Amino acid sequence: MLRRASDGGLPEASRQIAWMYGAGHGVEKSETESFRWTLKAAGQNALAKYHLGCLYEDGKGVPRSVEKAKELYADSAEWGNEDARRSILRLDRLEGRGSTTTDDDPA
Repeated sequence: MLRRASDGGLPEASRQIAWMYGAGHGVEKSETESFRWTLKAAGQNALAKYHLGCLYEDGKGVPRSVEKAKELYADSAEWGNEDARRSILRLDRLEGRGSTTTDDDPA
């Protein structure tokens, strides 16, 4: 049913299938399949684009690329995803760029 919904163009269904593969919930756990389904969902879904960035950042199912992760986080943040925005700030701090205050600090 989820595959049919995904094939029908519903990115949330693709994202759900990606989660199932990533967690091994109802299917054999596979980082490669999780990546493939997340990639399918990412074109139209800010949360999926954020999760795709996480996979690139962690190198799960795909070669690790912090730069690609940041690009995906930036796209997701443009769609209003606050987790993506915070991830960009976190990576900038780790790379020595950006503020040392937390994103919740008024400074």
